Amino acid sequence: MLGLYSSSSLALTDAIRTAAQSNDAESIRQAAHALKSSSANVGAMAFAELCKDVEVAAAQGKLDHARVLVEGLLAEHKKVLQALDAQNIAA
Repeated sequence: MLGLYSSSSLALTDAIRTAAQSNDAESIRQAAHALKSSSANVGAMAFAELCKDVEVAAAQGKLDHARVLVEGLLAEHKKVLQALDAQNIAA
């Protein structure tokens, strides 16, 4: 399951990054929503909350704010993957 999360979350973060660069609020919202759900499923609750913040900002058309949040989301995603990988190794 963690391998699936890693691959799907990487695809979703790439989609969020691309959408943010092209000012596509709806694509940001959709990808952040999907990432929020899958992150919550693996227990990354703080990251899921950050995804929700991005989703809401994009849904409200606040692209400047969404782009700022996306930068933090991308950095936090790396930490989530590292933590899940460490947890998987320890298991």
